[in-house]
Amino acid sequence: DAIRDADGALHVMVGDVSGHGPDEAALGVRLRIAWRALVLAARPPEEILGTLQQVLVAERHREHIFATVCALTVSPDRCRARVHLAGHPAPVLIDGDDLHGGAVRLLAEARVIPPLGVVARTSWPSTELELPERWALLLHTDGLIDGRIGGGAERLGGEGLAELVWAEMRGHPDWRTDPGSLVDAVIARAEALNGGDLVDDVAVLLVGALPRTSGGGRP
Repeated sequence: DAIRDADGALHVMVGDVSGHGPDEAALGVRLRIAWRALVLAARPPEEILGTLQQVLVAERHREHIFATVCALTVSPDRCRARVHLAGHPAPVLIDGDDLHGGAVRLLAEARVIPPLGVVARTSWPSTELELPERWALLLHTDGLIDGRIGGGAERLGGEGLAELVWAEMRGHPDWRTDPGSLVDAVIARAEALNGGDLVDDVAVLLVGALPRTSGGGRP
């Protein structure tokens, strides 16, 4: 989900409930609605995550169900971001694009805490990030990176995903005006490396600054 608040900050979230089935899907919907309501109520991110954990514990149908979350808040000027990772894979940061000497890297420095519903917490630490001018962030669930590479046991992983994104950017130089093409290409390539459909559910969310206009338009 993604919301821009009244102050212009951008709030983005990707989550993943453990297990498969209609009960888990319904729990994911309830958590998403709770997150959206709390963001619209202008609650601070730490309170949002703490409340989401309370909702999860109250609504889950089995004691050991948990949820991973990547929550991202981008400042109104789009120059800084704060990342919360609760047991979730780190996003991939895109700096520029292939036409402008771009680079892609995994946000390996982002601090990871346990998933929601695993341990009681009173603090929800985050990682502060300075964003380059032509930034984009690819958020995803672990279904995208858990696929195998060829016939062996090696999996794509986060670093492999960053390399894959860079390769597909070079094949889609107009991806900023058609971001869906890059997302589709990344998923298709991950499936090809896996030798077929990825086993786990896949969700991918790509957000970024639009190219500035000649009049200095806001990203």
